[in-house]
Amino acid sequence: MVRMLRTLFDKVIGSVKGVKNKYPVKHVEGCDNIVIDSSILCCPICYNVYASVPSILKCGHTFCTACLQTMIRNETPTLNERYELVFHCPLCREQCTYSNLTKNYLVEDLLQSIQEVPQNVEDLKRFSDEGARIIRKRLEGRNKELEQQVNKLQDELGKREKREKVYSLFVIVVITYTFLAVIKGIFY
Repeated sequence: MVRMLRTLFDKVIGSVKGVKNKYPVKHVEGCDNIVIDSSILCCPICYNVYASVPSILKCGHTFCTACLQTMIRNETPTLNERYELVFHCPLCREQCTYSNLTKNYLVEDLLQSIQEVPQNVEDLKRFSDEGARIIRKRLEGRNKELEQQVNKLQDELGKREKREKVYSLFVIVVITYTFLAVIKGIFY
């Protein structure tokens, strides 16, 4: 469940500080419209949009309750050491128990928050203006992050150049002393 929530959080909200994320959205504060991959709102067994609150398995995969019930009925019933009904996730085959099924209210909340794209020109213009504002805000935030990274890299480069100068000076001093020691040894 945690893995699924983390994945959904990362897709919709973005990454947590210090965690690399392939979805660069940082936040959606003040945003009325978000684009979400609709496949996360569909059951991977029947491919239908969830009609009610789906269930999430221990492995993090989400399925509609009807598909899970059908699958559990069709699978050979087995019990674990705690005498709980055991079945396997249809996607990853991880062993799950019927008692550990949890409702995935996050998916339900996402489904309830979906709005259609407006069809009339005035609403569509307002919808696209809002989208452009969101994108501009994200780009400004990304630009600020990149500027901070550039400054950090410039600081590191300056420190490295300073170390190299000190090292070069040290090498010159060592070579000079070695040369002087050799000359001193030859002439004395």
